[in-house]
Amino acid sequence: MKRSIASPKGLWLKTPFANLIRYVPSGIYFSRIRVRGKLIRRSLKTTSPTVAKLRLGDLENVERQRVEVQGANENGNLRFGDAPAIFRGRLQKDAALKSRTKEFREERISALLKSWPGLEQTEVGKISNPRLTCRNRHM
Repeated sequence: MKRSIASPKGLWLKTPFANLIRYVPSGIYFSRIRVRGKLIRRSLKTTSPTVAKLRLGDLENVERQRVEVQGANENGNLRFGDAPAIFRGRLQKDAALKSRTKEFREERISALLKSWPGLEQTEVGKISNPRLTCRNRHM
């Protein structure tokens, strides 16, 4: 059974799995995915093909979400009211944080939204340092 295809001089080895390549000198697997026309190559930090396949799916989802959020911000469609929902999703998924840390961050979001009327409708790109300084003077 032919497991991989490579040229004798190549440093990168194709695998039988889509979007998965192996760097020959170290044996580390990398993802090679294209998101919105941009080629992204990231290390999966493993030499095991089974672990690499599992991490590949997770990495693809993360990269596609990242590009989606960046695209909304670049197009001027991302309002501050949308940002806490994105942040809360990431916060709940982060297993490294203690529950009290998550609660504290939720409290800070609530306090910010309560103390700054109209913030939810403001575009993220229009919030700048001078505007924050002006806001602090009025408190």
